[in-house]
Formats: sequence, C-alpha cells, structure tokens
Amino acid sequence: MINKRILSSVLGVLAVASTITVSAKASIYKTTPMDPYKYAKKATKTNLASYNSIKPRVSRVSYKYNAAHKQIIIKGQAEGFSKIAVKYGHKKVRFFNVNKHSVFNLKYCFKGYRTFILYGVNSKGKIVSNKYKISSNKYATEKPVIYKNTRNKKGEKIYLSNVAPSTIRVFNRGKLVKKFVADSSANIIFISQKKLRKSNSITIDQKEFHKKTSVRVKVPTLSIGENNVINY
Repeated sequence: MINKRILSSVLGVLAVASTITVSAKASIYKTTPMDPYKYAKKATKTNLASYNSIKPRVSRVSYKYNAAHKQIIIKGQAEGFSKIAVKYGHKKVRFFNVNKHSVFNLKYCFKGYRTFILYGVNSKGKIVSNKYKISSNKYATEKPVIYKNTRNKKGEKIYLSNVAPSTIRVFNRGKLVKKFVADSSANIIFISQKKLRKSNSITIDQKEFHKKTSVRVKVPTLSIGENNVINY
C-alpha cells in the first residue's frame, strides 16, 4: 500500500507544475495596450503641417454671364484661405465664403464693363493670395465692326463683321429697329428710309451665348447718295 504522505507530496508537486505552465502560457499572449491619444496627436500635427504648407492661391476659375439677372457667375479653387474678396471697378469690395472643399461659387450683379479682381483674404481682411483678373473682353461679347455703309433714296446698307453665332441688334436714336440671329461672321443689314427718317443715329451691338452684350458701336452718319468705307 502506497504511503499517504508520499502520495500527497506527489499530487502537490503536480498542482504547482500545472499552475506554472498555465502562467507561462498566459504571459506569452500578454500585450501592451496602445495610447490612442498619443497617435491621434501625431496625426493632427501632420495634418496641420500639410495644411500650413499650402501656398494660398486662386486657380481653376471659370465664369459665365446671366443676362436675365444681369450677373456674372464665377467658380474656382481657393486654397489656403476661407474667404475670397471680389473687387469690381471702383465699387466697394465684397466678400464670399469658400466651402470645406476649397471651392467658391459666387454671383455678382453689376453694370458696365469694368475688370473683376479676385483674391484670398485672412480673418483681418488682409490679402494672402495671388490676384486673379477677369477683364470685360473675357465676360462680354466683343464689339461688332462696321467696315462699310452706303445710303440712297430707299434706305441704308450696313456691312458688318461680327461674332457667329450671335444676336445682332440695330437701334436708331436708341429705339430698336432690327434684331436677328447671325450664323455667319459677315452680314449686310438694310434699314429702310422710313425707319431712318430725316434725323438718324444708328448704333449696333451683338451678344454671344453666356456672355454680356457688347458695347454699342455707332454707324457713321450719311446723307442720301453718300458712301463710307473704313479701312482696317
């Protein structure tokens, strides 16, 4: 018969060995938890450094004129600032917001044919970017060219060089006497003697799609039997 003291000793040793083995296995899978704040802080610094390295600028600008509302619609990229300033001629500067994607989309009602100047500003209104200019020859239709006109008892013929396609308008003393769509870049306009009357002052303008109507040009005044040719 096995001695009870010996048996107890053997069982005790086995229990201790088992505990050590389990502890050893558990220590193998022990990991150190990450500090989320530590890594978030590093990412934030990197992002800020990247943002601060952007050179403020206005770019990728596009525009079109809305004749119904007499306004220009301007879109573009604005990097490195949150407000864009618009200066038109001698008018007071107006400010518009830039969205979170660094894009601006603004509408500006105006009269005349002056130049628009766009630039980025900081919170104090100080200029921080390049200046982007939009002159009238970009947003408005160019003027038509009158290179010849003749007059007889029946009326007057006007020889015109124009943009095509465009809408041509003819006025006499400010009153519209003729309007048509020009598909070709050279046109001959006839105005009857009845519409000319004794006293006349003929002006012509033209308009392209999505552009402002051109400045009106004056047709040289003729008496019956006179001709006029302009050499360019």
